[in-house]
Amino acid sequence: MYDVIIVGQVLRAGGECIRRRKRLKALLISENIGGQVSRTSGVENYLGYQFIEGAELISKFESQVAQYALDQRIGANVSR
Repeated sequence: MYDVIIVGQVLRAGGECIRRRKRLKALLISENIGGQVSRTSGVENYLGYQFIEGAELISKFESQVAQYALDQRIGANVSR
């Protein structure tokens, strides 16, 4: 049983739900992580970064969210 089910590429929402102060049990369902940002060669003027590769930015998001217990169903067949 989950308090929140997030559909789409919204790691931030997942992170916010499960952080220590909210303590919600959350499930993230998405075909992939990062969407269009992960496929771009570079992101300019993202808060905290003047320039960062899209894949690197998504990797940083994943690392931050990984410290919490966010259940994830990622991939084309997410019906598990």
